Amino acid sequence: MSLDQFKQVSQEPIHEAPAHEGTNGKAVKDDHFFDEVADDAKKISLQVEQPRLAQLQDEFNQQNLEIESFRLENDKLCEELFNVKTRNKKLCGILLRGEMKEKSQLLVEMDKISKVKDELTAELENMSSQLQQERSKVSALTDSKKTATYKKRNDSEK
Repeated sequence: MSLDQFKQVSQEPIHEAPAHEGTNGKAVKDDHFFDEVADDAKKISLQVEQPRLAQLQDEFNQQNLEIESFRLENDKLCEELFNVKTRNKKLCGILLRGEMKEKSQLLVEMDKISKVKDELTAELENMSSQLQQERSKVSALTDSKKTATYKKRNDSEK
């Protein structure tokens, strides 16, 4: 039971079982006392269970939203798979009917092109590094020229 529930229960008036005085002056117990206690116990247990029920309902709703998002993602991926399969079928059709070269010749040609591409990439990387080195040299020469000019000015002023 939470603190708020305890405070709420403590603020409610306490129901006292009416005691009836009999003819001889002794208190007579109410016949419905135990029924009232059972009803009060049910009310309290319902008050305790309601927050848990709300929490479970929220979790259930979150899981339903998550399931729906997974369904949407699954539909999207199925559509994408269908598109890929369609493109693959078209490519196979082009290779079967439109190409005059044999598949092995085509693969050899693709391998040659791949090697040329790799060579050009390596050459480009080499050229880039050389360019960077040249830039460094130019920067160093410019700095040394400025230093030499500064020294000449200082020597001539003295």
